[in-house]
Amino acid sequence: MDLPRTFDAWEKLLVDYFLAIGPDGDASPIRALEVTPSTLTLACGAAPGSEAQVEELFRKMLSQDLLLMDSLRDGSQRIENRNVPNCFSYLTLTLLIDNLLEGNTTQSGEYRHKLVKWLGKDTTASNLRGIALMWESLVRWLEKRIQAGEPFRRLILPNPGNWTHIGYTRHLSFPSKADLKLVANFCHEYPSAHRDLHVSISAFPRALVDDRASWGLRDAFEEFRDAYYLQRRALGDLRFWRLLERASTLIGRPTRSSVTIEMLFDADKCALFFAYFGEQSEAEPFTSFNNALIAVRAEHSENLATAATMGVVIFRLIGAGRWRAEPEACDSAFGLHVAIADRHRRRIGERLGQLASSGDWAITTVPLTFEVVKDALKQAKLFPATQELIVRPYLSGGIRSDGVWLGRPRFFPSLDSDTSDYVIRDALPRESECLLTIKKGQLSAPQSIEGAFFIHPVTLRGEEQAPWSIRLQFVRNAFVHPMLTGARYKLAPLRDWAVGEKLPVDVTTQDTLDWESGDPACEDLLEAIYASGKSGWEEAQIIALLSCADEAMSPWLLLRSLRDAGIVEPRLRSGWKGRVWTLREPVILEAHRDGQALALVEGALCARMVEDFKLAVEGLGGIPFRRLGVTSWAAPLFGAQDVQGKAVAERLGWRFESEPLSPSEKPLAFVETPHQALHYEETRAWSWAKGRFVSTDVTQENVRLVRLTHTGERDHDVYCIEQSSLIHHYFSHTAAIVSAYALARKSLFEWRPEQNLLVLTACEGGLPDALATETRRRMLRNGGPCGRAYIYPANGEMARWLDRRLPSCIAGPFHEALQQDTLGLIGIARRTSGRLRLQWRNGSTTL
Repeated sequence: MDLPRTFDAWEKLLVDYFLAIGPDGDASPIRALEVTPSTLTLACGAAPGSEAQVEELFRKMLSQDLLLMDSLRDGSQRIENRNVPNCFSYLTLTLLIDNLLEGNTTQSGEYRHKLVKWLGKDTTASNLRGIALMWESLVRWLEKRIQAGEPFRRLILPNPGNWTHIGYTRHLSFPSKADLKLVANFCHEYPSAHRDLHVSISAFPRALVDDRASWGLRDAFEEFRDAYYLQRRALGDLRFWRLLERASTLIGRPTRSSVTIEMLFDADKCALFFAYFGEQSEAEPFTSFNNALIAVRAEHSENLATAATMGVVIFRLIGAGRWRAEPEACDSAFGLHVAIADRHRRRIGERLGQLASSGDWAITTVPLTFEVVKDALKQAKLFPATQELIVRPYLSGGIRSDGVWLGRPRFFPSLDSDTSDYVIRDALPRESECLLTIKKGQLSAPQSIEGAFFIHPVTLRGEEQAPWSIRLQFVRNAFVHPMLTGARYKLAPLRDWAVGEKLPVDVTTQDTLDWESGDPACEDLLEAIYASGKSGWEEAQIIALLSCADEAMSPWLLLRSLRDAGIVEPRLRSGWKGRVWTLREPVILEAHRDGQALALVEGALCARMVEDFKLAVEGLGGIPFRRLGVTSWAAPLFGAQDVQGKAVAERLGWRFESEPLSPSEKPLAFVETPHQALHYEETRAWSWAKGRFVSTDVTQENVRLVRLTHTGERDHDVYCIEQSSLIHHYFSHTAAIVSAYALARKSLFEWRPEQNLLVLTACEGGLPDALATETRRRMLRNGGPCGRAYIYPANGEMARWLDRRLPSCIAGPFHEALQQDTLGLIGIARRTSGRLRLQWRNGSTTL
């Protein structure tokens, strides 16, 4: 990075670093500023170790500034503008000089002498009234910017005392080197000060007797003490606590930070853990709780150290399907999960019900009420004592798009702190009521929102201001991902059906192609999926996200609809069992209908991309169309007519395909795996009566479908079909189900000609991926869930096309006529490589 060399460059960097609201959203008023060569280096984004170079560049810029001395005497000689106050570089200089002074000096002229010496000027600086004027003008500038809705923090000027010129600077500069040394000595004398708040509150006033203690240190301690006695505990960002943490590390104590461990459940109700530091959005998955604890060094963390060492960790539901590890049990309407270290299993016995092993820990398989958990742990003498922890306001859940929160209903974040009483206000003054509300920490709004909002706790009696404030910026529509990257995108896709040749796409529907109006129920979900999919998801993560869409909808059916619509695709993990999901890149296909070329859009899109596509088509003289799905939860399909698809793709920077890969014409062309499933055991079997996998099924059928799981939980599940002496193995859940129905000559789908719909009749399964894609392209409409059912668009031609590839799987009025086509049946039987055979039944040839 190029280091700043001009006043303008320095001013912008310093304002952004010290005065603007950062990525963490901390909007608390500024009561202190620490300017040192190290913080100047951080402000410049320079590499560690370049402090001396950065300080010299800052000194050189200021020493050559012809307006500096006049500004220090009479106030800034530069004109402020919307972006910068054009005085903060001068004020930063005054803070740096104060930090260079030794101790809380009050000697007359020492500050002025240090100032001119550092600048290398042969002059005097007797009149520094301009410094106070610039601080006051900075307060006014920040207030104007905040009123305009811009992300800046307010500045609270301290009482300057007897220093009318440099009093603001002397009292704002904190901590000084003497402060840091004094607090470090205190931590050495009281090793438990950082853990025992009573020690900090009661013993530290004695340290303040030292003359070296600055005004800022005294004020910071009083602020912390007052908030503590008002029962505030979200004080982790207050000046005194931050200094106490920093001083503790100086005397050799390891830095402790809060960690987050979340537990999600996959389709088999097996727990998957995600561990990360702070509020990272990208969490690493672990198959055991033990490995997650080790990865983030939970035994040395701020929040989970005691619980992890004690061997009892509580999980509380914080969002759809997401359970977070916490040190203490609290009442929850959704129950609690409990993790118990193996060394306690004999003591806990069966008081917590069935436990599932997870490394060196065991976790309850179902959530339990607070009363049950409390009684069980107390009887085993394992109930954790109440801990008094200093915390920071913590946002969880929600979806970020390029660092900004997505403002779509049902996908807002939740806020955890030491209270449940908050104030929310718009960053911009509005006549209407604020749409964003919060209840029990969960943010919500009746509609999509855009803009910035401030949240802070309700002030208590005796408080002049809330101890903390955060600013949240929301956007209604996600930002476009420049690239879809990440380790998950490098994994091989999981396919159901073999692909064939590259062929032109022929559209069979004769519907009028218009921009269909309406707001589908999946609109917010599609935006959330796109915004959160830059790096892909573990399957448990995307299921938890889909669970937020609607409690009445099955997340698995929603996931199928997204896959069938070509928005997401599954990939097999490398090295261990399970699937991940990724977005599909946007592509424009050329399709044909009655001799006319159409441009079809496939892949994951956000609202901004849809708008860009529409504008690009219209700019090229074409007519865009939007086809709503067959249900409100089916994704819309986009395309255009009277325009060259290649020209649109070039205009948007998307990929173009004139002849995409088509599905294999061979019937039952399912992708099998050569995996022999050694060291596997049967875990579930298909129930033909119930239309889903069950734990045990005693019915006898000619075709048996079972799921095999590796005994060490290390390899992918394998679906096995047994028919007489023939055995077929699949990695794909869908391929195995459809193949089993075809071999058993049972219908999995029902075609309804009066509605032109194909309905899935089982609880699981669906069209194989390539056939679902071809159905979408030919019918120009997406299938999706309708309650507990799942339906596809299919006219007569489409239904017959599908029946030729999935013989015996589709029930409908066309089926009997097809059975009379003996030559056609012979061709089908040949192409199945012996899996289907011709039979003479009731005087006719059949399969």
